[in-house]
Amino acid sequence: MPESRYLQIIKTLISSDSYHSFINIYSVYSLFFKSMDTAHKKNRRCAACYREVVAKDQKYCIYHIQAYDSLQKQYDAWVHAYGGLSKVDYMNKLLTLSQTGSWVKEVIKEELKTEYKKVKN
Repeated sequence: MPESRYLQIIKTLISSDSYHSFINIYSVYSLFFKSMDTAHKKNRRCAACYREVVAKDQKYCIYHIQAYDSLQKQYDAWVHAYGGLSKVDYMNKLLTLSQTGSWVKEVIKEELKTEYKKVKN
């Protein structure tokens, strides 16, 4: 049912003052929000910001995928400069730097969650 159809039903139910109307309004709202949730699940969203992802096999939007690529490319330079550095230490260090951009920080936070889940399991 389109969104406008739900609103028409609710308006009709509101105009009649009865307990059963309240139950019917609740039912219509429940159906509406369930359908919205289903629609949201069909569209893959960015793990960092909920924009639409670039490709099916990606978990980030166009902006965060660029930040992720930059993060991956710079890791080797940091390892070379520090003489060995784990990815977790690298990401934690970048989080503390004021020069690190907000999109990169959002990607780092998401990647650290993933790393934490790997360690936890």
